[in-house]
Amino acid sequence: MTSQRNLIGFLILCLIWGSTWIGISAGVRTVPPVIFAGTRFAAAGVLLPAIATFSHGFIVPAPGERLRLLAASVDAPH
Repeated sequence: MTSQRNLIGFLILCLIWGSTWIGISAGVRTVPPVIFAGTRFAAAGVLLPAIATFSHGFIVPAPGERLRLLAASVDAPH
């Protein structure tokens, strides 16, 4: 049962991931690439934390982790 469930999950992932390429190619034809990429990243920045919060509950980092998260985000390449 587990291998069948994994296969179904993999096929759903392939379908979703494959459909994004169609959306990207259509979007890049109508909107400049940098603006389109920025819009996608902004949407992901709103949707992914919301999905994580609803599926796993809101997780507040410990005070020691907050400093490390801040350092990692400031040090991230741009």
